Amino acid sequence: MSVTHRIAFAFEILLAELIFLFPCEKRQHFFFRYLLGTLATVAASYLFLFYIPTAPEMLMRLLRIILVFSTSIAAMCFCFNLNFRTVASTCAAGYAVEHLTFQIVKIISMTTSILPDSLFGLPRWEAVEYVLFPPIYLVLAATLGVYSAKCQCFRRTDRRLTLIVFAIVILTMGFTRIADAFGDSGSISVSLYAIACCVMALAVQLILFHEIDLQYENDTIRLLWQEDQRQYELTKKTIDTINIKHHDLKHRLAEMNAMLSKDDIRSIEEAVNVYDSKIKTGNEALDVLLTKNSLVCKEEGISLTYTGNGADFSFMSTMDVYSLFGNAVDNAIEAVRKVEDPEKKIVDIVTERTGAMITVVVTNYFSDQLQFFDGMPATTKKEEEGFHGFGMKSMKILAEKYHGSVHARTEGDVFVLTICIFDVR
Repeated sequence: MSVTHRIAFAFEILLAELIFLFPCEKRQHFFFRYLLGTLATVAASYLFLFYIPTAPEMLMRLLRIILVFSTSIAAMCFCFNLNFRTVASTCAAGYAVEHLTFQIVKIISMTTSILPDSLFGLPRWEAVEYVLFPPIYLVLAATLGVYSAKCQCFRRTDRRLTLIVFAIVILTMGFTRIADAFGDSGSISVSLYAIACCVMALAVQLILFHEIDLQYENDTIRLLWQEDQRQYELTKKTIDTINIKHHDLKHRLAEMNAMLSKDDIRSIEEAVNVYDSKIKTGNEALDVLLTKNSLVCKEEGISLTYTGNGADFSFMSTMDVYSLFGNAVDNAIEAVRKVEDPEKKIVDIVTERTGAMITVVVTNYFSDQLQFFDGMPATTKKEEEGFHGFGMKSMKILAEKYHGSVHARTEGDVFVLTICIFDVR
């Protein structure tokens, strides 16, 4: 292999890995780090000149490729703020892209005569490689790279599937080296086999990892629903206890009227009436949720209003009502907390029934810069902080369960969440 091709091979691997990694979170001084990583990878490819005299040529070539690939993984770990397994899995996809492209170029070189046999002192197949690699990479970046970034395919990795992908990649390396040893490297059938292996490796990652991510989200949402049920039961018990105590205190206060001044009685009544927050909507789950949040909102100077008939939601399970409204109200309160103007600390909930369709509109002011993804607001918190970001997905799943949908929009500094569901009993 020529010196030029050694260097080109290192660049090809790094650029292929960048197709998937570039949208990911980068470390500080990224471009300087990437330059150092590139130099290290090129050096690994160029300086691998130490041959074991008794070792087969095929083995030495395989070891060189593994060394360059391993160095590229280390370089990407140095450049991107990701854990090692995620980087390694993504780099495996990058190598699959590089080898796929190389084999496509090889077939084109063997079956066509788009360039002379020798160009600038390079053999035709190598010259074709340098000409065709950039446009093929651009096409793959615009398709596979964009799909991977949009679906966040490498956000979570599965150890078993990562091992499968590495096995496919290593076997492909080994098979092509064996073909070289037996003089079959120019066979179209070998190239087609290598292409099939690379496509399989990419399919495993980009498709199955996306399915794993969806499964993870569904499992997380189910855990949130279970937590909602626990919170509902605890909150209901707490509110019932508060109401009983409140009722007893009012009776005790009536008995103490003769012993206290009017100002003292008024002061005590105001303190006691803070807990006179039992809201009646016609739906027990909604009553518990709004009562709990009304106490929170009173403490923080937030106005929480509800207009509608809770009985309209009698066809839904208690926990579905609690989770659906709970996520909507929690998001609204969280947004309003960041609003500085006291007059805009408002959360308004309106429900309306028209035939079988029930509409829920939650309106609140906001101050953050919102970004929308697939028509839904993206979370403003980092994923590591917990379950934040799954609330909107949970509402969407619950709305679809009742043949409905969730839509969000902004009107100036007002955020409007609209949930439509249908009573199909």
